[in-house]
Amino acid sequence: MNGFKINKNPATAVFVFSWLFVLLFLLLFLNSRMQNIRLKQYAGSIEQKLKATNSQLNEYRQGSNVRERLEQNSLDYLEWQFVLKEQVNGARQRLSTQISRINDLKKNKELTSLLYYTLGLSNTLATDFNAAIRSFEEAVKFEPKDAESYYNLGLLSSVSRKGGHKAAGYYKKYLGLVPNGPKSKEVQGRIKTLETSS
Repeated sequence: MNGFKINKNPATAVFVFSWLFVLLFLLLFLNSRMQNIRLKQYAGSIEQKLKATNSQLNEYRQGSNVRERLEQNSLDYLEWQFVLKEQVNGARQRLSTQISRINDLKKNKELTSLLYYTLGLSNTLATDFNAAIRSFEEAVKFEPKDAESYYNLGLLSSVSRKGGHKAAGYYKKYLGLVPNGPKSKEVQGRIKTLETSS
């Protein structure tokens, strides 16, 4: 019979399935990267809008109709806060779903760490600090050299009365990974403050 022949070689099937698995992993990784980029862009736009709101508040205070303008601006700000909270909660849900879809977290350590880091940022924006701490702790379990997660753990732990000792430890791990990083001087100052207040 002339025409297309199906190769029944098991090695070929394994090769094809291996490439399909690699392709699936790359698609998941790219999707998580895109979500991370979108989240960073969204956080940047939030900061710009908050700065613009603060700038408007200062202008209104100097104007003649201070009370009316402040009331309107406060309503706009509150409305924006509800929208922001909704968006952040949606991002948190999507990230949690994405993490649960990864079949073998230990094999995809870099991707898993990135997803937990992004979830930590989302939880921080949603002011769910305990969940944020848990997320950043998961991120460093999968990527022990994740300096930014240690920095965020230091910030979040230093807010807690009982977390001062832990915060100093996280900051020291950050310095161990990036001793001359952009936040090194700030971190050194925070460590001194934490150690003198203990």
